[in-house]
Amino acid sequence: MSPRRKVVKGMNLKETLALALGSLQNNKLRTFLTMLGIVIGVASVITMVSVIDGAKTLVSREIESLGSNLILVRIAPQKYASARLNRTQSQPFTLSEAMAIKEKAPDALRVAPMVTFNGRAKYGTGYVFVPVDGVTLDFFDMRNFSLGQGAFFAPESIVDMDKVAILGKTVAEDLFGSDDPIGATIKINAALFHVIGVMAEKGQALGVDNDNRIFVPITAAQRLTGSLAINTLYVQARNAEGVAPLSDEVTNILMRKYNNPDSFSVKSQEEILGMVSRVTFIFSVMLGGIAAVSLLVGGIGILNIMLVSVVERTREIGLRKAVGARRGDILRQFLVEAVTLCLLGGGMGIILGWIGAFFLSHLAGWPPSISYFAVVIGFCFSSGVGIFFGLYPAQKAADLDPIEALRYE
Repeated sequence: MSPRRKVVKGMNLKETLALALGSLQNNKLRTFLTMLGIVIGVASVITMVSVIDGAKTLVSREIESLGSNLILVRIAPQKYASARLNRTQSQPFTLSEAMAIKEKAPDALRVAPMVTFNGRAKYGTGYVFVPVDGVTLDFFDMRNFSLGQGAFFAPESIVDMDKVAILGKTVAEDLFGSDDPIGATIKINAALFHVIGVMAEKGQALGVDNDNRIFVPITAAQRLTGSLAINTLYVQARNAEGVAPLSDEVTNILMRKYNNPDSFSVKSQEEILGMVSRVTFIFSVMLGGIAAVSLLVGGIGILNIMLVSVVERTREIGLRKAVGARRGDILRQFLVEAVTLCLLGGGMGIILGWIGAFFLSHLAGWPPSISYFAVVIGFCFSSGVGIFFGLYPAQKAADLDPIEALRYE
């Protein structure tokens, strides 16, 4: 048996892989262009899914920064003059009713009603347009707000409707620059307020800039706006297990008042996070599906190139069969070439996807979050593409008649 016949016949995987790499290296440009679809597809899957995971992580952190075991209640503005609404439905939700929830709901630890309006804050010749929150003292504990300087307003300030204000860090810098704002008097709309504190930096949560706000006693805010209605309410459960029962209790209390579920909404942090998770999952599937189309296109490109390769190498296949190569050797060689193309493209796509995920996350200001699930899916999918689209050309090459192949010009 000649050395050539011995090498060709019964080749092991290492020899087959070396032969496949040599064949791909002989056509570098065609190999690169063929891999490009796989590279783009895998990179797109990893980048898109990772960026969405990063966004979900950011939103989850912001929801957790709201506080622990919280329920957010929104009450729709009520209509006062309508023949279709009865008297109970037309009444606003008041501060006393909000505070009574703590006694009516056994699972409630704290209740923090809030009144928000857009104000014009002025100091000297400078002014800013800023949201003003009328709150109670429990609000700061529930929302994990802390002071940078000064003091919180006293409980008596709520009762006496004192015109005192605590500035968010951004508002303090915009109005006072490097000066100390404590003790200064600012004008909010038409009323004068004394600054008693400045909040420590809090950052954003769910699109709300907590540093660009002013906090005043809720009763002072009601007098300034001329409305007793409470439209936002935070309720804190005693523990995580009490969140769901508390949500039901608050819903029942509001239903007894309004008898209309459309008049209010009661959402826990878990429910909000669940909605975010569902939305991000839908986007992940949608964008992942779009990116997977690139892998499919890349697979069709591999099928086409491998069929061309079989035609180009017909005489080579005939010669190898003539000196003893078996059908399995030929099948394995072309299949390994196709899979190698996909794996090389998949590897390049993984590297490019990681770089793209970090780059886009940095641009968006989101925490980078590489989805290892997407990496595994992209790698497995690229391998599957190589096997699926490489199988037919490999079988076609393996089934060539050696005599006819040697006659091929």
